[in-house]
Amino acid sequence: MTDHFSVAADTPQKKRFNIAPTQYAPVAISSQGQRALQDMRWGLVPNWARDASIAHKLINARSETAHEKPSFKESFKRRRCLIPTDGFIEWQGGQSVKRPHHIFLPGREIFCFAGIWSQWDSGGETLITYSILTRPANEQLQALHHRMPVVVRPENYDEWIDPDAQRPALSQIIDRSEDIRFTIQEISTRVNSAKNDDPDCLRPVPVNASLF
Repeated sequence: MTDHFSVAADTPQKKRFNIAPTQYAPVAISSQGQRALQDMRWGLVPNWARDASIAHKLINARSETAHEKPSFKESFKRRRCLIPTDGFIEWQGGQSVKRPHHIFLPGREIFCFAGIWSQWDSGGETLITYSILTRPANEQLQALHHRMPVVVRPENYDEWIDPDAQRPALSQIIDRSEDIRFTIQEISTRVNSAKNDDPDCLRPVPVNASLF
């Protein structure tokens, strides 16, 4: 991951297989004009929040409205980030049977979600948190979910995290997610529990196994 961004991390990086809301993950930001990796907690806590419990409601932000929503607009304007990953999970099915699907690039390379971040300080406690931007799902992913994460192409990394970037340029970066194509693979329901974080979480389900 550090090689992907050509940066050093502030803490040693551990391979993760199942990152859940309110857990920490490395995030790329702009620091003094340079890329930097910093561990942040998933679930945005705006700097004006009374307490940190709001984070559960702010794990994602709609890219269409993030620039105007009170919880997101300041972060969208000046504190944008990149969340590196090699895949994400979407579920299919009803409440009783939720079948997870692993979604990744055909070459299994690292890619980045578009995100926003914030620093919250209260009573001597400091939390640095982030939210993932989403957009309407492209045609490939619509069968799984009506939304998808915004993916930033490598050539747009620096512009996305530049605090001075303007909305028209940011909108173009967001729109470029439409054409990205993934590999989709049904995987073990082990990933459904945030307590599990090991390679078996991403174990593929044999074809047609979910029918029996």
